[in-house]
Amino acid sequence: MSVRSSGAFVWLIWAAALAIILGSIARDGRNIPFEEDWLMVAPMIGQEPDLPRWLWSQNSEHRLPLPRLVNLVILRSTGDLRATMVFDALALAAVTAAMILVARSLRNGRTSMADAFFPLLLLHLGNWDNLVWAWQIQFVLPTVLACVLLLIVVARPALPSRSAIIIGALALISLPLSGANGLLYAPTLAVWFAYAAWESRRNPEGRSWALRWLPGVAASLTLLLCVVYFIGYESSPWNDASPGVGASLQTAGKFLALSLGPVAANSWLLFGAVALLILCTSVGVLSAARPSWSDEKIRIAGLLAFFAAIVLLALAVGWGRAGRAAATGRMPTRYVLLAAPSMCAAYFTLLLFAKGRWHRTAPAALALLLALLFPFNTHAGLKRREWFGAGMVAFERDLAAGASSDLLARRHHAFLLHWDEALMASSIRMLHHARIGPFVDLQEERAAAQAEPVGQ
Repeated sequence: MSVRSSGAFVWLIWAAALAIILGSIARDGRNIPFEEDWLMVAPMIGQEPDLPRWLWSQNSEHRLPLPRLVNLVILRSTGDLRATMVFDALALAAVTAAMILVARSLRNGRTSMADAFFPLLLLHLGNWDNLVWAWQIQFVLPTVLACVLLLIVVARPALPSRSAIIIGALALISLPLSGANGLLYAPTLAVWFAYAAWESRRNPEGRSWALRWLPGVAASLTLLLCVVYFIGYESSPWNDASPGVGASLQTAGKFLALSLGPVAANSWLLFGAVALLILCTSVGVLSAARPSWSDEKIRIAGLLAFFAAIVLLALAVGWGRAGRAAATGRMPTRYVLLAAPSMCAAYFTLLLFAKGRWHRTAPAALALLLALLFPFNTHAGLKRREWFGAGMVAFERDLAAGASSDLLARRHHAFLLHWDEALMASSIRMLHHARIGPFVDLQEERAAAQAEPVGQ
């Protein structure tokens, strides 16, 4: 296939995957809060009395000032949770497009069919929970930020360009402001950025003083934010303690398996072994690249830092979720998005440093694997759509029938907000008074007179 045809094929896959996601949001997305979305209601309508404290407050293990702030700006501007869903889809599509372009530049301007790997990995409906649930901006944003830093690492063999330094500094500082998911990427990537600053000081390439020192300043501020993150930190009451090291390692393996998509939930051992083989092969390829160290040391160090961050994230998820995984027998499939950057790092490593025929066949093999898994990952996402849709339709039916806020919360909190029925009821009233979404039609006064008797 010609270079032009290969490029058209890859961009067609990208555009089709994005169109399917946006179509799914239009068809199945609801302007009805789901789970933690209810925590956004009071701030969205201006009823949060202490906004800075709320932005910094914990949700489970996470401090999420940046995702919350971005989400809040979108919701106040539109009054529609689906706007955040669209933002998430476009953010993932943008970083996927950037990966295709960087891979093209690494091949001296040639796009390979294998680059369809990126949309097949990041833009499939197996990401249903992350794409059709507004609150999951807390997963999308740190994933995008980590991928941006990965692109900065791989784009050039030596020092990043001026624009890349500025973008990388902003992305790095944003990571510890984006929850534990971002926090765990921050330390090793901050060390790499500081190393890049040191090399910049030794070889300034005509750069201004500010650009020479910006990476070091960004790295120092990032590490400081990592420390500040734990001031006043409280352990999450929602997750059972890990049963032990073995269970934690097993859960970490399940997390890495999800890098290949939710299909991994059907066979943890098989997909965990495949994911581990891919990652170990990639690290081995980097180790074998020692002769290139003098020319590629910044890029190799950056990839090693990224893989170290992946290991740190996997071990943290393993420790933090082993108790729940043991109790429920499963891992949430929304974790596929957090694990996916590991496969992106593997792809770029093999593209850059695999020797001989493996330089072309290894990335192609990864793309073929994702292509084979794509329909199964999509099927897993569609099963989540059925569950999600059934719950939303039942809620909408009762809302249209004139049920009161208290009755709606009583009947549907198990699906929409399982831990706080009272918050759901009060938030429904807030949305009604603010005339937002389907809650405009809430018939609170009439429904109160027709409410079910106590105990019915």
